[in-house]
Amino acid sequence: YLKMVVVTQAVLALCVGSFLSTALLMYTQEFNVSATTAGLLLGVGEGLSALTISLTAAAAAKMGQEPTGETGGLFQALYSRPLHVPLALLAVGTATMGFAVPQFAVAIVCQMVFSSVNDLSITLLNELISTSVSPAQFKAANALGQWLRRLGNVLTGVTGPILFGVFPWLPFLLYGGVVALWACFLWRALYLQAKAVVPAKQRSQ
Repeated sequence: YLKMVVVTQAVLALCVGSFLSTALLMYTQEFNVSATTAGLLLGVGEGLSALTISLTAAAAAKMGQEPTGETGGLFQALYSRPLHVPLALLAVGTATMGFAVPQFAVAIVCQMVFSSVNDLSITLLNELISTSVSPAQFKAANALGQWLRRLGNVLTGVTGPILFGVFPWLPFLLYGGVVALWACFLWRALYLQAKAVVPAKQRSQ
């Protein structure tokens, strides 16, 4: 399952690269907004990303101070390791596909959702890797993951505008769908790993 988590860095980069290479084209050519307005929308999205990470860090710190016997509600259940990773991936993939909808308001909402969750999902991936292996193994796994992520950015940087030239919605629907589907596979892998770990712990007690 750890190999799948590392490869997820590259898979997630498909959505990131799609937005980096074609979001401006989508706003200016399909929605007929100025480059200034498109840049402002993308900048607001990055601001929401910073805000999301700050709020999540504060919420995680608060949860760590709560008694372990308390459930902490729905947010804690969603944030708890490792369920938060495929959920974040699913949100990123769905938002990327939603950006292909030919409605300006829908595109803005999906872009804001994508920007808010994207950097957070990368943080959660790195956190999952770091807590699953030793420090020495983490260096190698993280380096491989970052290298794969750059390859994913290269792939979409080249193919995004090409696919956009075929159909404007194609890069977002294609790569968003790949990430959403991968999130389901990753959830399955994490679920099977959890089933294997829990009985092992029970046998050792």
